Amino acid sequence: MGIARYKVLEHRRKKRKTQIQFNDKVHALLETDAKNMLGRLDERLDTLQQCLSKLSEKDRKLIGMRYEQDLTAKVISERVGQSIHRVYRNIVRIHDMLLRCVRDALSAKDVS
Repeated sequence: MGIARYKVLEHRRKKRKTQIQFNDKVHALLETDAKNMLGRLDERLDTLQQCLSKLSEKDRKLIGMRYEQDLTAKVISERVGQSIHRVYRNIVRIHDMLLRCVRDALSAKDVS
């Protein structure tokens, strides 16, 4: 964050006369918002990791092939011996499970 802040300040100094300039208060607000967003992103990633650990081994493998190994549905279907349609359905099902898990966990944290 510190490096990014100094890069923004340097850019502002160089472009001072050629572009619309925001005052320091606006930049401070943007910096604060960015820090808050990063904190929430870290929390969401931690929660996603917890939710991934709750998946069955089979589902974790499928998601791993798709996102860690960056395999296409066609390649995955060949490797697991399922139709492409079934692979897509399973990925959508897993996405839905993960989304619900993350939402539930984050809303539970907000309540407490």
